[in-house]
Amino acid sequence: MKSIKFTRRRISADLLGIILTVLMLVIISAQFSRRSPIFDDTTYDVSSGWLTEDEKSVSMSELPAGKITITHSLSEMEIIDKSLCIKSSDTFLDVSVDGREVYHYEPIHPDIIGKSYGNYIHIIPLPPNADELTMMLTPVYDGDTADLRFVSIEDPPKFISDIYRQGLPEFIACFIMIVFGVIMMLLDITG
Repeated sequence: MKSIKFTRRRISADLLGIILTVLMLVIISAQFSRRSPIFDDTTYDVSSGWLTEDEKSVSMSELPAGKITITHSLSEMEIIDKSLCIKSSDTFLDVSVDGREVYHYEPIHPDIIGKSYGNYIHIIPLPPNADELTMMLTPVYDGDTADLRFVSIEDPPKFISDIYRQGLPEFIACFIMIVFGVIMMLLDITG
């Protein structure tokens, strides 16, 4: 008699866990799949087309090691109310527009934390009549390569939303593992 009650409880808990997981997935996917009408869909991918100081063409995926200064033309882009949006990892950067510095990122951390600065999202507003964008990239670690990803000129809310959307599958996988882990612990405790 006891084993029948335990089996029913276990099946009920498993079904409840599956239903809650599916419900959470539906809510999350509905939230992230909606497109807001306030976003301007014009996005300029500027991860390629950069020129070094010696006029060599480079992209963000093939930057040379060490400190580097790169330039990109903005003359053919409509950048009214847009920002330069970047996700960086262990990289300091200085951004100049038409020769005028508009952004400097080089945080100072106490020695106890170490030199790993991790990932940061940078949103740098651009003036509407800009012609040239210059970035000076300095990797935190000597001899390393600057690491910039998702480099684009677009609306900041759209950029943040897109980053969250790209991380959604990993989030869902972690959420499912946590839910099943909690269910297993509850079954073990109640069993």
